[in-house]
Amino acid sequence: MSRTVSSEWEIDAPPQDVWSVLTDFDAFPSWNPFIRRAEGHLAVGERLKIKIVVYGKRTTTFEPRVTRVDAPHELRWQARTIAPGLMDVERGFAIDAIDDQRSRLRQWETCTGVLVPLLFGPGKLGVHLEEGYARMNVAIAARVPAEVASRN
Repeated sequence: MSRTVSSEWEIDAPPQDVWSVLTDFDAFPSWNPFIRRAEGHLAVGERLKIKIVVYGKRTTTFEPRVTRVDAPHELRWQARTIAPGLMDVERGFAIDAIDDQRSRLRQWETCTGVLVPLLFGPGKLGVHLEEGYARMNVAIAARVPAEVASRN
């Protein structure tokens, strides 16, 4: 069984500026309402430590392995719960230029495994992931132009 949750958002900044904010893990606690903490080195094969807020207030921490880093365009990681096949998650971010000063941030999560049908019913994990993506989209769209303005 497989489920994908995805979202996209337009941001008033070029891809490099969006990438800079998206990969500045140290700043996440100050602006990111969904991924509250991220630690680690962004290189293929490296492990990250990610703390997300689900169900409105509960935090979950996991340690995915980085599977793709293509600055400033794409970042992916993959995580497993307990044992392979229970619930494996691939998380991705892609940043596409719309024009010289605007980008589209796409984020998605594909979950596979035997636990997926239990976790993706009405009002369950999938809905909360979508809500988290929406909160993060709004926050990063505000953060990127503010960050760029503070550098100038």
